[in-house]
Amino acid sequence: VINFTDNVTYTINLTFTNNCGTQSTSQTITFLSAVTANVGVNPKSITVCYNENTLQLNGTASGGYSSVLWASNRNGTFSNNAILNPIYTFGSTDKLNLTTRLILTVTPNNNACQPVTDTLNITIRPQNTVTSSSTKSICSGSNVSYTPIASQTGSTFSWTSSTVLGIVTGLSASGTGNINDVLTNSSNSSDATVKYNIVAIKDGCNGDAFELTVTIKPKPVLTATPSSTIICSGQGLTVNLSSTASSATYTWSSTANGNISGNTNQITATSNSSFTHNLSTTSTTDITLTYTINSTSNSCAADAKTVTITVKPGVSTSNAGTDQKLCNATTATLAGNSPTVGTGTWTQVGTPTVTIANSSLNNTSISGLSGNNTYRFVWTIAGTGSCPNSTDTVEIINR
Repeated sequence: VINFTDNVTYTINLTFTNNCGTQSTSQTITFLSAVTANVGVNPKSITVCYNENTLQLNGTASGGYSSVLWASNRNGTFSNNAILNPIYTFGSTDKLNLTTRLILTVTPNNNACQPVTDTLNITIRPQNTVTSSSTKSICSGSNVSYTPIASQTGSTFSWTSSTVLGIVTGLSASGTGNINDVLTNSSNSSDATVKYNIVAIKDGCNGDAFELTVTIKPKPVLTATPSSTIICSGQGLTVNLSSTASSATYTWSSTANGNISGNTNQITATSNSSFTHNLSTTSTTDITLTYTINSTSNSCAADAKTVTITVKPGVSTSNAGTDQKLCNATTATLAGNSPTVGTGTWTQVGTPTVTIANSSLNNTSISGLSGNNTYRFVWTIAGTGSCPNSTDTVEIINR
């Protein structure tokens, strides 16, 4: 047995001698070094993320070789498949099957040795996309309250944000998990918009880019303007309504601290921008009536407004008493009613003029009458402010 220890050329000489003589022969044997192929990783498998579109290969070879060649069982491509360290670009069937096998073949530079191969098995993690809604609308001052959902269960989420339109406060620059920013739109009439860029993460792999657009509706400002804050019983009140936001609707209710009528409530939202109530009270004192008005625009509510109205009671109905017939009298007593609301005053209409002892006393006396004259006196009960007076006339005939 001959052991050959080096990859060199050996010449073997054989001599055979016997009684018949000597014979010699020789043989030349060349030992070539074997070639090796290595895909560059051990074990021969790797896992990549779905969104990794390329892979840098780092194969090695040894021995006397004439060429190297990379091949794939999918439709991906190599930047140069005849070098040890090309870049592999994944193809559609790589992503579809989520597995790829790359084979490195090294061919020796002689015909005595066979080519050798090494295989790299690649597993591609599944595609991960955010499947929750890409749009949301909230009212100014509300929580975004957005829970992202991904196609791959067990995903976590990271996000960044930016303002697209308007001026918005409460926006976090970045975060993880659910989005719970409380966003305030500085405008009370125009929408504002922010954008969240959300990434789903599973097993260390980032999913597809996803964009959430949040529209922040303005918080409307309600204005309620009454035609007057003080009215008299029986008069009409108009309250004009307006909002800084479009498509506003209104509701209102009212409460009073006493007897009042004519103040109807509006429970169902209406687009009418004013209402008129004819208010009356049988009370003898002022009544305070308070309206509470609410407004909504694009499902966003304004702060409620209150309108406080003082309803003054109507004056007592004047009654100057029954007409009188006297015989050549020089004095008489008037008989007007005593008002519960308002102040009474006697005045004389026409001539000859007489003396009224106390014009504010309902049953005052008069003097200076003369015969063959007719006298007329007006009993006026006056209210306060703009409330109307009540009058009645009595006639005294003196013969």
